[in-house]
Amino acid sequence: MKKYFNSIILVFVLIGLPLGSYFYLRQGFTFRKNLIDELKTSMPLKGTLTESGYPVLVKGRCTVIALNENHNQQLSLFDQFKDAKGFQLAGNMDTMLVMPYLMKKQQVADTKNIRNYFQIDSTVLSTLKQAYPASNYLILDTLGKMRYSYSGNENDMKKLAGHITVLLPLYKEK
Repeated sequence: MKKYFNSIILVFVLIGLPLGSYFYLRQGFTFRKNLIDELKTSMPLKGTLTESGYPVLVKGRCTVIALNENHNQQLSLFDQFKDAKGFQLAGNMDTMLVMPYLMKKQQVADTKNIRNYFQIDSTVLSTLKQAYPASNYLILDTLGKMRYSYSGNENDMKKLAGHITVLLPLYKEK
């Protein structure tokens, strides 16, 4: 009896575990590949992003533009990626809502220049809303090209989070 039990365990370890790992990892690879395929098309943004009349640096960063006024949704997105290097959120949210996140990290920040968040001028925001009327969020890649637009429902927000992780540049830790 013990001989059969040991043989079954050996077959499971030699065949079952590698096969299970393969299927598990293949599922994650397929998920990531599908996200990348959704982001293949890019187009220039209709309009320019400015803050107080000056152009905003979007190259080298994954930028999400919030066109809606849903502050809770924006704070949730900001909270999820606030520490990611290369991520920035742009919108028209009261910067005092974002300040507590930075104060937890003992960072000194003025209300005009918060790392990973910047205010969009209201005229630029209204121009973008007219150019993309069905969208609540836009995502720009690290080259400043628009990749995808989102309506803001729960499924789109999950898709946005996945797309951000795909577009974030890889930084080496020092």
